[in-house]
Amino acid sequence: MSAPSPPQPSKTPESQLSPGLPRFLAAVVEHSLQKKLRKAEDFLRHFSPRSIMRALAQEPERRGRILEATTGLRSRIATKKSPDSSAEDLQIALDEKITTPAKVVALLTPDDRVRFLDAQMLWAFVMEPGYAGGSPDHGDQIPEIREHTTFIIERALFEGLINHRDIVNAISVNTLVDRLPRTELASVFERVLEEGRDGLAFTDELLFQMVPLPVIVAHVPLATLWNWVVVAKIAVPLGLMPDPATATESDDDGGALFDEREAHPDASGAKDVTVIIDENEPVIDGAALRSMGGGRSA
Repeated sequence: MSAPSPPQPSKTPESQLSPGLPRFLAAVVEHSLQKKLRKAEDFLRHFSPRSIMRALAQEPERRGRILEATTGLRSRIATKKSPDSSAEDLQIALDEKITTPAKVVALLTPDDRVRFLDAQMLWAFVMEPGYAGGSPDHGDQIPEIREHTTFIIERALFEGLINHRDIVNAISVNTLVDRLPRTELASVFERVLEEGRDGLAFTDELLFQMVPLPVIVAHVPLATLWNWVVVAKIAVPLGLMPDPATATESDDDGGALFDEREAHPDASGAKDVTVIIDENEPVIDGAALRSMGGGRSA
């Protein structure tokens, strides 16, 4: 009798969210957790039991399922409890270690996090470690951070939120020439000549076919990628960054907020803003970096 085949790993269900920002944000938040760059404990610092249950105020069945799984309370009773009472029970279960942050976060599906929680706060959760600052605190996670960075940019491309030209403009050709390996550059230069001889244009898309995004991410400084691509080309246009109009000098983040005009190297009057930096050399000053979530420790 043959041995039974090993169980297949469960697949993450396909997102039912609308294409674009919702699906992008759900995927990025989940990826940060899967790669262990962000922890469930971090998530509950951003979204306390009270804020979660209040966000689910009109969803008694969802609140009930969370309470049943984390406190043992019967679902028929749990669904009758108010959001604040549900939050109190959940907080007690966490304090008494009856449940864990990981279990609470897992009970919120990637889609539900986006459906019911604030988008800017979800993005702040993703940004909090400040990868753009090249902090030595994250030195042992550089491979995972680069993989996560690649995922964010690829997901934005997949959802149609940016295009290949946006990425090239954000990084700048000078930075690519300076940072990419000579073998890669030689291949690109040869292809440019071939296309030109045939009267064809060498496009941004063709560049990424010859030099895949993971290769670019592996050689371009993280600060450049996060400041100029992830934040300037993705987060700011999507409205995921704080609104400068709401900032005051008394804000916890120092009142300095990300300036979209300065962030786009290809914007009018800002052609020469992009600079090539090393991993340990932030691209902007500390106050502005903190405004993007980069001034806080993980």
